[in-house]
Amino acid sequence: MLVDHLVDEKMIIQPKDYTAMRVVFRKLKGSWQSLHDGDITANRLLAQVVTSWGNMPGREKETETG
Repeated sequence: MLVDHLVDEKMIIQPKDYTAMRVVFRKLKGSWQSLHDGDITANRLLAQVVTSWGNMPGREKETETG
C-alpha cells in the first residue's frame, strides 16, 4: 500500500519491482518489524527506496503503453 501512495498512480508496478524494493530495503538494514512497529527511521528508509525506484529511468506509465 505504501508503494501505491508514494508513486504516480499511473506508474506500472510489476511483481518483480516489489521484490527489488524489498531486497534493497533489507540490504540497507531496513526491518519490516520496525516498520510494523511504527519506527519512523524504517518508514523513511522504505519511502526513499520506493521514491528512488519510481524516479529511475525507464519506468513506464499506463499512458505510455497504450
